[in-house]
Amino acid sequence: MDITIINNGDKMIKKPSLSDIYYNHIGHVSDKWEQYLEVYDNAFHKYIGKNPISLEIGVQNGGSLQISSKYFINGNIYGIDINPDVCKMSLGNNITTYCFDAKDKQRFEYYFNNTVFDTILDDASHINSDIILTFRNLFPHVKPGGVYAIEDLHTSYWMAYGGGYLKQYSAIEYLKKFIDLLHAHHINNDMVATHDNNEFINNLSIEDRYVFEWLESVSFHDSIAVIRKLTAPRTKSFKRISTGDECPINCIVKQNYNQKNHNESQEDQILYSSIIQNNITSIKEVLLTDVNINHIHSIGATALYMAIEKNYTDIAEYLINEKADVNIKTIHGVAPLYKAIEINNYKLAKLLIENRADIETAIKTGSTPLYVAAFYGFKDLVELLLEKGAQKNITVLGIDTLHRAINNKHYSTALLLADNEENFCEEIPLDVAEGEYIDICGKFIEIVDEF
Repeated sequence: MDITIINNGDKMIKKPSLSDIYYNHIGHVSDKWEQYLEVYDNAFHKYIGKNPISLEIGVQNGGSLQISSKYFINGNIYGIDINPDVCKMSLGNNITTYCFDAKDKQRFEYYFNNTVFDTILDDASHINSDIILTFRNLFPHVKPGGVYAIEDLHTSYWMAYGGGYLKQYSAIEYLKKFIDLLHAHHINNDMVATHDNNEFINNLSIEDRYVFEWLESVSFHDSIAVIRKLTAPRTKSFKRISTGDECPINCIVKQNYNQKNHNESQEDQILYSSIIQNNITSIKEVLLTDVNINHIHSIGATALYMAIEKNYTDIAEYLINEKADVNIKTIHGVAPLYKAIEINNYKLAKLLIENRADIETAIKTGSTPLYVAAFYGFKDLVELLLEKGAQKNITVLGIDTLHRAINNKHYSTALLLADNEENFCEEIPLDVAEGEYIDICGKFIEIVDEF
């Protein structure tokens, strides 16, 4: 960490890094792994000279509290330890210690009442169940915008501390869940980022919902996790915004989706909500108004695409019959036909093609409907697309359609893509032949009975 310059009254003072303070410390002993110092410097340096209130759980000799006092300059430093001898030590004028089990919510409230902390560092027992319970109890006591750090997380992998690799109740597995909480708006909703109409969010426990509402970020380092708190609780999903007035590559964004000035009419909102709720009656009613059936909603897709994405065949069929444009892509460049193929909906794919959907429509990687059908081994869809004239010579990331099907062991699908049956069978060495392949190619190869 670079040297921090702070304003101390009329003077600008250069503040040494945490590493400088640590290595030059004279006083009570502190014991850390070397990589911790830079992590903590990055996490806590914004509080230097700002009168922070800092709490450390697990005091031991008290050296870490003394170093924190030097680092923050004018902070109020608190420590909690289960060992009563800790409270007999004199560590400094701005350092206060309490001796009780930090997991005891009643005792914590007794001593700290409604105190909130800029920083909390858990360096206590390192027992996995203790780490999890302490976080659940104390994260609400972190100030908005504050930081909660957990030290020595390598014990998550040690059985003696209630851990183990991929063990469900280890602290590291508990913290991995925070990644899902950060992205909760997108879970179960494909392209739709929602806050209220989200099964994952609605089913969160009280503790997890609090973390979801307040979590800004979680970062993992060797043996440390740093959890940052939002300055205000999350009450809605973030909005996507766009700017600029030229789009030489993908002009659908400019023509149909200027989110910077994007306003949904009441009818648009009703249409969107009706699709999410699978309410075809309401959809029919709103289409009697002057709603634009081809409007790209603020999530970045048309009503038709959303219905296909949800696999609501009846609704999608109705929208197509109501002259919904079958070729309008999402802002991510995905067409309705591509999505119908991806979810293996033959009926919708056929209907879209009959209504002049572009069978060569491609996503950004170059993958076409035929390519994705071959990828998943959707034989009926491959037959349909070939019958309608889809091009077979598509290559994505260096692999053509035929070899993509072969690599994924969709041999009967691959046979449809081959120029002829015998050439197809020559594509694969006998030593990888199995089941479906042998059924197709047995007449071209000599199968030796090992017994």
